[in-house]
Amino acid sequence: GDGGYTGAGGAFSSIAERRGQQEFLYFAAVELLTYTTYGAEDERPKPPEDSAPGRPQVQAAFNAAFAKYSIDDYLKTVWDEIFDHQSMKVVLSDMYVHVTAKFLWHCWTHPIFKEQINTRRNLEVLAQIITFLLGWPNQDVQTMSSDICLYAGLHRYPAVCDWFCGNYKQFPELTSALLTRCLIHPTEETGLKPKQAVGFIAIFVKLLRERALSHTGVLRLAVGFETCLLMDSPKGISGILAQREFQLLGDLLEALSQFSESATVKQAMVVGLTRTVGKYFKALPELDEFVLRVLDMAVTLLDAEFTLFMPVLYRLASEGGRRVQGPMLTRSLHLRVARLLEQAVAGAEADQTKIAGYDDDEAPGPAPTMGPRLANRERLQWCLAFLTALATVQVHAPEGSEKTSEGNLEKAQDIHFDSFVCVDLLPMLTRVLRLKPDPFEALSVVFLLSSVATSPCLPPHLPDVLRIAEKAFPTLLGAEARPGAPMPKGPTTLSTSPQGPPPWEHLKAPNLERLHAGIRRCFVHLLSRSAHEPIGNASVLTSPASWKFLVSLKNDPDLFGDPGACIHSKLFALANLLCRAEDHKLMIEQGLLEQLIDAKAQIDAEMEVRVEEPDFPDLRLPWVHCIISLIRFSGAKLITSVKGQVFEDLITMALDFCNDLQYDGRLKIKAGARGLALDFECQQALGAVLAPLSAKQPQFGMLRPKYTLYLLSLICSAPLLSLRMSASEFLLEMLQKGHEPEYAGAAFLRTSCLEAFRRILTGPLDDLAASIAKMMIALADSCYDVHVHLLDIMGAVVQQVGNPSSNPSRVIALSELFVALTKPRTAEVLESLMELESVAPFLGLARSNNAQRRELAQKWLENYGSSLYELDEVAEVFSQSTLQGILHVCARSTLDPDPAQELRRVTFGLVYKRVETWRKSYFGPYEFLSEKIMSALIPMCELQPDLVAALVALFHSFISRSETRLLERLWTGDHLAWLCKRMAAKSKVQLGMIKHQFETTGAGAAAVRAGVAPPKEGSVTELMMAKGWEKHADLVATQGMVARLMWTLYDLFPAELGAHVTKNECLVKNWKEHIAFYCHHAKWPLTESKEFERVCEAVISLEMKIAWRLVDDVNEDLQKKLVNQGMIGVCTTVLLPTPELQQEMFEAIGMLERSEDTSETRHLSDGKMLSGAVISKLLSIPDSYKYIQDRRAVKDSVAMFSQLHHWQNAVFEQMGSVAVLQSVTLLERCASLYMAMLSSQTVDWAFENMGLAKMDTFTQITLRIWGLHPNIVMKHHALRMFSSLCQVHTLYSSVVQNPTQAELIDQAIHRAFGVVDVRELRHLLRLLIAAFCHALNIPTMSELFGTLVARSLQRKADCAGLVEVLRNGAVPRAHLHASKHLLKASYISQAYEKTEKSGDMYARTWVLWLTNTLLMNEITKSHLDVLEQPGPLDPELVTVVQEETLEEAQAARRNKLKDELGAVKGRRPSKEGKDGESTMDEIEQQKAAVRLHWLRNSDRLVRGLALAAGKCISYQWKESQQIGCVSAAWCLIELTQFVQTAVESIDGKSLCKCFTLPEKSLQIASLNLVSVFTSIRLPLNAQSIAGEFLRLFHDLQQVLIETLAAGGEGPFDMIARWLHEPPLGLPCENEFRCLVSFMIGQCMCPPLAATPSLDLETAIAAPGRGLVPYDAVKPEDIPVVGTVEDIPEEELDAPVGAPPVAECGLPPEALLDKLAEEVIKEDLRLRGLQTPKGEGPVFSTMLCHLLYALAVMVPHHPKAAAQSPAVRGAAFTQLMKVQQIVAQSIQPKALMDEADKDRAKLFLYIRATACIRAALQSIMGSWFAADFGARFVISEEGGKDFMQYCTKHINQVYNNKTALTRVLGSPWERMMLSQGPTVTIAELLIVVCSSDSNLVEISKLGGEQALHSLSRFGEDAKIRQQATMLLTKLAVMLKV
Repeated sequence: GDGGYTGAGGAFSSIAERRGQQEFLYFAAVELLTYTTYGAEDERPKPPEDSAPGRPQVQAAFNAAFAKYSIDDYLKTVWDEIFDHQSMKVVLSDMYVHVTAKFLWHCWTHPIFKEQINTRRNLEVLAQIITFLLGWPNQDVQTMSSDICLYAGLHRYPAVCDWFCGNYKQFPELTSALLTRCLIHPTEETGLKPKQAVGFIAIFVKLLRERALSHTGVLRLAVGFETCLLMDSPKGISGILAQREFQLLGDLLEALSQFSESATVKQAMVVGLTRTVGKYFKALPELDEFVLRVLDMAVTLLDAEFTLFMPVLYRLASEGGRRVQGPMLTRSLHLRVARLLEQAVAGAEADQTKIAGYDDDEAPGPAPTMGPRLANRERLQWCLAFLTALATVQVHAPEGSEKTSEGNLEKAQDIHFDSFVCVDLLPMLTRVLRLKPDPFEALSVVFLLSSVATSPCLPPHLPDVLRIAEKAFPTLLGAEARPGAPMPKGPTTLSTSPQGPPPWEHLKAPNLERLHAGIRRCFVHLLSRSAHEPIGNASVLTSPASWKFLVSLKNDPDLFGDPGACIHSKLFALANLLCRAEDHKLMIEQGLLEQLIDAKAQIDAEMEVRVEEPDFPDLRLPWVHCIISLIRFSGAKLITSVKGQVFEDLITMALDFCNDLQYDGRLKIKAGARGLALDFECQQALGAVLAPLSAKQPQFGMLRPKYTLYLLSLICSAPLLSLRMSASEFLLEMLQKGHEPEYAGAAFLRTSCLEAFRRILTGPLDDLAASIAKMMIALADSCYDVHVHLLDIMGAVVQQVGNPSSNPSRVIALSELFVALTKPRTAEVLESLMELESVAPFLGLARSNNAQRRELAQKWLENYGSSLYELDEVAEVFSQSTLQGILHVCARSTLDPDPAQELRRVTFGLVYKRVETWRKSYFGPYEFLSEKIMSALIPMCELQPDLVAALVALFHSFISRSETRLLERLWTGDHLAWLCKRMAAKSKVQLGMIKHQFETTGAGAAAVRAGVAPPKEGSVTELMMAKGWEKHADLVATQGMVARLMWTLYDLFPAELGAHVTKNECLVKNWKEHIAFYCHHAKWPLTESKEFERVCEAVISLEMKIAWRLVDDVNEDLQKKLVNQGMIGVCTTVLLPTPELQQEMFEAIGMLERSEDTSETRHLSDGKMLSGAVISKLLSIPDSYKYIQDRRAVKDSVAMFSQLHHWQNAVFEQMGSVAVLQSVTLLERCASLYMAMLSSQTVDWAFENMGLAKMDTFTQITLRIWGLHPNIVMKHHALRMFSSLCQVHTLYSSVVQNPTQAELIDQAIHRAFGVVDVRELRHLLRLLIAAFCHALNIPTMSELFGTLVARSLQRKADCAGLVEVLRNGAVPRAHLHASKHLLKASYISQAYEKTEKSGDMYARTWVLWLTNTLLMNEITKSHLDVLEQPGPLDPELVTVVQEETLEEAQAARRNKLKDELGAVKGRRPSKEGKDGESTMDEIEQQKAAVRLHWLRNSDRLVRGLALAAGKCISYQWKESQQIGCVSAAWCLIELTQFVQTAVESIDGKSLCKCFTLPEKSLQIASLNLVSVFTSIRLPLNAQSIAGEFLRLFHDLQQVLIETLAAGGEGPFDMIARWLHEPPLGLPCENEFRCLVSFMIGQCMCPPLAATPSLDLETAIAAPGRGLVPYDAVKPEDIPVVGTVEDIPEEELDAPVGAPPVAECGLPPEALLDKLAEEVIKEDLRLRGLQTPKGEGPVFSTMLCHLLYALAVMVPHHPKAAAQSPAVRGAAFTQLMKVQQIVAQSIQPKALMDEADKDRAKLFLYIRATACIRAALQSIMGSWFAADFGARFVISEEGGKDFMQYCTKHINQVYNNKTALTRVLGSPWERMMLSQGPTVTIAELLIVVCSSDSNLVEISKLGGEQALHSLSRFGEDAKIRQQATMLLTKLAVMLKV
């Protein structure tokens, strides 16, 4: 029908009703149909026979009905309904689904419908419907659907199976049934794929693990799985499970093992393993875990299914190899199989002894599940096959070899299994042999026995085994056995029963021929392996049959793949038997030697064939092994026995075999063949056993040559390390212990083994190399020829010593060899050593931690005179070149002198030989004589004078041979320094002369005279004498060649050489001693030879020429270096005379009689000219003068002074013209140079080194040269020296007191100003300043210097004349002459003008200093008027002194009287007393004064001073800045014209920069200038009122004030920090703080930018911008307003006057308190200075400035000031001083400061007034501020204290006494009352009391009495009237 469903909406009842009806009809129709067609047998009557369905009519009716309503349409309709339901279009009812399921189930249970529904199309639709029905939540529907699946065979449809795989938990039984049916169903119908089958098996595993199946279901699953594998459905499933899905297979087997109690399940498991593992197992690593799981189940399955499971285990064991066999052995499967084998053997033995017909009735065992039952024999065979598999491992054949189906088998190496075979299995194997085994069994048994043939467990059983084997194998070992007889042939079959043909083949075995061959092979193997049996159990020897079988073995190509395998086995067995010495006798008796000879023949025949088969074993090896065993154990006996000849033949054959093996071994190595190890072992063993015989047995003589060659061959070409080492050891033993080793050396020389030894030493075999090295040491010791022959190998030795791969023993051995070869210091050895590429590897041993290595390196180094301490240097040099290393070692050699010198001579000879050889070659010496070789040659040669001369000659030959490239290498190799050093060398003759001079006239003689030890400096030691040159001529020739080399090198490298020698400091220090010798000794060595003298002079001249060229080429920096190195000293040595002559000239200074001889200038004239030129060039740099001033040049400077004194007349006699240089003589040139050099010396230096008297002499000489000599150079430097000497007052007075000399000074100055330059200007200023200082008693030298001068005048005998001059009035006369001739106004004015024109900052600074000095010492007007009374003074007169005229007689008489007076008082006479000092003291009291008319009247000079001050302030020089600031401040005050230029020349920013500099003195100087600039009152004149001037002036003030205020990190930060700085103890520290305080006030209250006027007091100040006079604003004039808004507009817009010049920021509040604290501190300081009587100043300048700063700062912070206790205290303290002064009537004299002197009273009035007014302003600025005014409340902070002070002050001031004082008091008292705070306080009190509340409060503080005093004694009527009104008001208020 339409289906029974209910619509989702259900909106219309009619539709729902209709659907319900349809559903009912569908249910009724199905019920009727099923009932009528499928009724129960007992309920429904049987239909009549004619109603059978088969009737045509019925069948036609069926066909018609199904044709109209087919099952296909019905199923389609049902599927459509289900699809709509799944698509949520309709909702099917449970009834509909149940009825549908029931009908479908009925269709499959009734044949009528089954035929219609069982079609392919219907089944496909049904497969889609059934999954829906199975998922319907109705048990009946699900049950019927399950039946439908089974009836319809829906397992054939993957969709159904997949659905069950996903829902197996809901239908476990059905899932198992359908999936197993799908597995075993033909794949043609199901289309099952292996992957799906694997998925089914995975479902099986899950079902089994969850135990969701019943027992029947498990059996169904097991059988289905078994059938699936048997059918291999789908195809390949067995292989897939075994090789890819092995994990799943293992899971299934483990799951089935849970039900292993069932035989069916066990059978399924075994069959599964058989079909999978048994057929497809491969030894793959990923199968290991699976195999282990199978082995865990093996015991159970093996017991249950031996027949099927044993093949599985066999395959696992045979295919799996050790990876499977190991776990089998671990799980003891071999033991389990052994028990089964034992049972089978027992059964087989029972079967063998069973009586026919007697045991036939015994019940047979249980039959196997599959296949026939195996008998005992078959089970035995399987067990043996399994055990055999365990004993073997199948390996794959190598690539390229022939592969067989059986593979390659090898014995499994397992000690546990071998023990199992020997212990557990051996008895059973023996029993098997007794059973007359068939070939397979025999083969298995023999194989197992042979596999353990080497086991120690086998020997006890071997005799029985051999005995049984004779019976078991009669054709092999029995009497009928024939050697080499063929084995029987024929097929063999392993049957299940010994009777009859087998129904099936349980085990596939080889044919009979292969079985017998296998038995023979295994037995041969058993005999060969068992021959190692221990002593006392030689079973082979005790078994004649076995021995016979063994020795009869020969070539058999059919038995083994190797035809010679039988011979090999025989020899192997004999070799093992010969290892036992006890069996030798028996074996020799049985013909062993003859058998060995026969075997030798067999081997020879076989080896011809085996050449083509390299893989076959070498038969010679076991044969030689037999010979080795005979030699080792019986060699000594056999060689002396009857068979000795046979034995020697055998040894010879063995040596031949080993030689052949050695030759074939090389071929094998090339071919890559195997078996080399045995060959090498055989060769080594033969050499080892023959060694004792060769050393001990005399009968070995015939074999010795062959044996020796054999050893040499092994050493040179054996590829085995141990073999070569052993041969080397044997040969070493022969050389060391044998006689006449030179024969061995001779034999070695005849061979070519040295090259082989080289390869060995350089090869990778460390031990062999070490052994060969030891042997070579023994060879080298044999004779010197061998030693020389072995020198060729040293390169390889050193190379290997440094090879990192060499082991320690090799390194040590090779090092010993190297040490032994290089031990002789012969020419051959050294030459060979030089040829080595490097010795650094050997030297590296010295750094090793191994002591032996270090000892070897030390030994080698000590052989050449070196040591480990020099290792680093030696190793570094040797790493560059071996030749360089040898040269270095020779240079540092510490050998005894003779060996060391000989070593160096030999080495230099070899080098020179090579140089000559290279010179003859095509390439020349350039390839050999490299820079490094030259560098290495020099240190070696410089140790011996002969080698030095030879090396310099070699270098000089480069010039003669024009070998420029080598000369260039001298330069590039930096050998110039070494050449320069040769100039310092001395011969023994020179040293002797130096020593004689030292001991006779030098420091040594002085020390002897003084009785002290002579100094070391300048002395000649014995060591120096020993190093001296033997021949002086050789030295001179060498030095001449060196000088020529240097000149040539300079030509080659003109740009680089000068810088090089200067930087390296190699020229001056080496020339110094050379030149000093020839210049300090009047008599030279070999002076009798004129040629020698010319050569020496030429050398010195060439040196000076080089020096001149050097100085002229280098730059200034290098010239400085030359100066510091002493180039000037070297040149002055050439210029100056000998030391003896210098001393004579020095002593002649100041003497009247002296020599005028100048002949010393003619000696070395060329050298002097050149040296003077050098010095002249160097004097252009400042460092030259530093050198001249240095202590190093003291002697030279003194000598120049002495020579100048000596030439004082000659310089005027031999004058030339500078314009014509040729006319200038050498003497004048030298004198000019001396003057230039000495002018740099200071006065201190001259005083220390010459003395005061000689300085006086030179003062006159320098004045004479300055004034009279035409040479401008000498004149200039004479001025410099004269100005310096005039700094000393004594010398100045001594010269200037002479009228002639004073006039000469006047003339010189006059001429100097005519052509003056900057340098002369400076020294003219120095002279003028010194003259002024002396006139004004200003010290020009330090106090210490003055003391030293006075002491010299007192104590020095040579100063007697100078003292006498001073005592005769030299000082006053000098001042008088100076004022007339030196200190003239015109000269000073010219000096000022020249200074400004020159622009020299030094001159400007001193001019400013001089100006300050003159201003400070200016004459007073009163004094000047007195002086001008006689008449006007000379305009040129500057200094005014008391003119004192002393005649000579008067001075002498006065001095005599002083001497007599001193004698009476106990003083010494004048010449010994302090007359000089006293005279100077007397003169110093007469101080001069200065006239400044020339300065004040000269605008030009003042302008120049202003410009100079500005330049000095801007110049970055502390002294100039400081002097400029001080001078500018002074000039601003003293010189009115100064300000006109100063505003332009002084840069405000530059001046302010001085604030930031750290020097405190500069800060105070700059601050002083700023304070003057900001407070100066401009004069009223035309220039000061000019607009441009005022603009510049005010701008400068603005910059200074604003910069000072803004300095630091914020406003007033820098000033505040200055104020906060702690005292540092500086001289002007108080003044600095005073200026800081003043400038704070100036910054807060800047000056006004107003035009200068006559009345300053009437100037209008801006509001709040300054101090307002106390009477300028009256209290009543102050408007009482509440706020700023109350001020009238007209007042705000009123004109405010001139503006301030600067605008500064608001100061911080903290500065207010700081100032107040400073005020209090200053007050406390002043009080502390007062006397107990109260005398002392109470006001100071510091206090004035602090109060000034405080007063101007209070208006900016009025509220903070009013509330600050510090501010109130600071202000009240000053006001209280007035109260105290008035009350106590303190007089002004008691308050004056003594430091003020005559201006004390004026300063007191000014300070007192300023302090009081500033304090009062502080109070007014705070209390009268806008925020207070009339609104002031007494109760506010500080109000009561202030009002209480005010009332007390008024009560004390306004009384009868005060009133009387105002009229009759002193000016001081009246000033205190008028200028004090009284009026202001009174007015303030009236204002405060205007408030009622304040009036009441003030009455409590004494205000009533104060008002009463004001009402009676007030200043005017208004005050008195206001006070009376307030009293009346107070009375009324108090009454109320």
